[in-house]
Amino acid sequence: MIMRYFASLMLIVMPLGIFAQQTAKDATDTYNQGAVAFNNKSYKEAIDALNKCIEICKTLNIEADTMIQGLKLKAETILPGSYYYYATSIYKTDLESAIVNTEKAAEVAVILGNNDIKQKSTKLMPQLLKVKGTNFYKLKDFDNALLNYNKALELNPKYAEMYFNIGVVYKDQLKETEMRQAFDKAIEVAKSISDSKTQTNAVDAAKSFYYNKGVLLSQAKDFIAAADAYKIALSYDEGYDIAYQPYVSALNEIQKYAEAEVLAQKGISLQTITEERKSNLYFEMGRASQGKKDITSACASYRRVTIGAYVQAAKYQVEQVLKCTN
Repeated sequence: MIMRYFASLMLIVMPLGIFAQQTAKDATDTYNQGAVAFNNKSYKEAIDALNKCIEICKTLNIEADTMIQGLKLKAETILPGSYYYYATSIYKTDLESAIVNTEKAAEVAVILGNNDIKQKSTKLMPQLLKVKGTNFYKLKDFDNALLNYNKALELNPKYAEMYFNIGVVYKDQLKETEMRQAFDKAIEVAKSISDSKTQTNAVDAAKSFYYNKGVLLSQAKDFIAAADAYKIALSYDEGYDIAYQPYVSALNEIQKYAEAEVLAQKGISLQTITEERKSNLYFEMGRASQGKKDITSACASYRRVTIGAYVQAAKYQVEQVLKCTN
């Protein structure tokens, strides 16, 4: 919102007379033009007029000094806001110009001591760099996407969303180590600033990546690596119920039966788990107990498989393999 001070800008009227006053009139006219343009939200016109006014004021002779310096000060007061609001008005259609004008707003604000516009510009610039980086990402220009995301972080190290965006780029580049570091940093920073949306996005992205990795490794019969992937997925979210059954299955395949039993029980106890997934975990728990030669526990677990893809397999184990008794 434009400050009330700017909304009530007063036009300046000066008398005509000697040459110095005539030149002062030129400065006054350009100031008034800039003030009107600012109030009308014609910020580019305001920038041009106010800069011209300031230049005229600098060239005036000493006889008009007090009056002209006051006029120059008024123009300098409005100028930083003109750059800033111009940037905010054009960023959707001319991002590069918006970035240039935001930089200029911050530069002029620092020189002229306008802390309000300095703070606003400092906050806006990382957001513009985010948009620029995302535009490059959509074009699959990952190097320039990362360049702009990192520039945004240089200006605002607490911009958690940028760490998440960087993680997404590394994910697409198949750079797992860098991806995980970025997602972990996104979660850390998001927690520190109570940015629950970015925290959730980073957790979801990380856990789904490692879950999918585990699935692919299981299909390739690399159960040791698959178990490691599922373990990482659950480290991001212990309530990620979809990961428990394939994780326990991978542990059974590598004969880590005790660990499989404990993990299966943990999954079964989740309040959010569906009945089908719970049933699947009972099947895996039965396999783990069977692997430990604990036939009584295996029979008890297999009998609790009542829904889903493993009902017939569990029944076969109970009736044909273990020959469980009542």
